[in-house]
Amino acid sequence: MMSGGAIFLSNNLVELELHGWHNCEHIPSLGLLPSLKSLHIDGFKNVKRMGHKFDPTKSNSPGGVESIKLFPALRELSLNSLLGLEEWIEVDDDDIAAGGKVEIVFPCLEILKIDYCPRLEIYWQMDGFSSHHKLSHLEISQCYKLMDIPSMNGLSSLQLLRIEKCFNLWSISGECLRYLAGLKKLKMGYFCDELEEFPGLSYIHQLNSSLESLILRGWDKVKSLLDQLQHLTALKELTLSNFNGVEAFPEGMGPFSSDLEEFPRLDCILHFHASLKDLTLTGWDKIKFLSDQLQHLTALKSLTLEKFNRVEVLPDWLGNLSSLEELHIKECPNLKKICIKYLVFCLNVNQKFEL
Repeated sequence: MMSGGAIFLSNNLVELELHGWHNCEHIPSLGLLPSLKSLHIDGFKNVKRMGHKFDPTKSNSPGGVESIKLFPALRELSLNSLLGLEEWIEVDDDDIAAGGKVEIVFPCLEILKIDYCPRLEIYWQMDGFSSHHKLSHLEISQCYKLMDIPSMNGLSSLQLLRIEKCFNLWSISGECLRYLAGLKKLKMGYFCDELEEFPGLSYIHQLNSSLESLILRGWDKVKSLLDQLQHLTALKELTLSNFNGVEAFPEGMGPFSSDLEEFPRLDCILHFHASLKDLTLTGWDKIKFLSDQLQHLTALKSLTLEKFNRVEVLPDWLGNLSSLEELHIKECPNLKKICIKYLVFCLNVNQKFEL
């Protein structure tokens, strides 16, 4: 890129999307683009390595120590469907050691998404996420070689955390939620089958005034659910599913058993009646009746009922959910009757009803 036009382009490029070059085997380092704010890389099946050997932006930090800034303006980074990607190297450690340089990577990064990179091994920096103090969204999914998540100390700006379908993930810092005082949405699940508890969730009560959405999908060996649900006073969305091995339940909830014909007690979430806006309930083969406690969640705007295989009638008290705007019914093969009172209510207020 030696021509004047190319230099102008590289200096002023703000957004870059690279899609589906299936025969491409190498993506050069992009860390030298000084104005790049958004980078999306998708569908490079044959790329095994990214980055390495570049001419980074340089500056002098206090004390005369030279610093290397990589992706100095980048706000959003998304890696998706890089099926062959095994490693990503943006810094030559030998060069840094020889030159006494300080590495500064993603100083402005706010959104990081890594999805379906099954061979990628992610090597965290020594200080984990502490240098990414502006990060507000962190999403990691279907990274099958991911084995650990470091401490999230320093991520006080994080609002959304999603980590799921990383089936070999067995080590997460026990304090991973301790520092996330501003977290609004937490979605976790489908990790290593050997995990017996949700790591870090003992600190979830510290998110009582911020957490609005909690989505947890479990494993057979998880034996207890959270007893801190009652502290989440700002919660608007709650999904708990796939806890087949749970033996201990929060006070006022459960027990859940595949032998039950009626949905268990939900006392522990009734204090959300003024805040909970979105609720998903998943049933099982023998259950025939819904819990009438649901009618007290009068702030609900969206209710999803799925896999209630033997429920034949939706109860009349659904009409008491005066704030409900969406009702989703999925995989309920024996449903024969829907209350007329509720359908009339839907027609009167233009609510959404989906079968």
